[in-house]
Amino acid sequence: MLAFALIYALSGEAIAALGYFLTLPTLPWLGNHGLWLAVTVFLALRGVSLWIIWLREWRLNRWFNN
Repeated sequence: MLAFALIYALSGEAIAALGYFLTLPTLPWLGNHGLWLAVTVFLALRGVSLWIIWLREWRLNRWFNN
């Protein structure tokens, strides 16, 4: 079970990193704002992916199960 959670977390990290690198080309047009936009996209995608992982684990009753 832990291996699956690790795979989900890493895939969520990969999606967030992809969003970051896709947003970085705005840097020449937006300057420093483009960098902040890329960081914001990364953090938002990371948060959404963690929320999806948590929701799945909670529905399967594996969240803090003794």
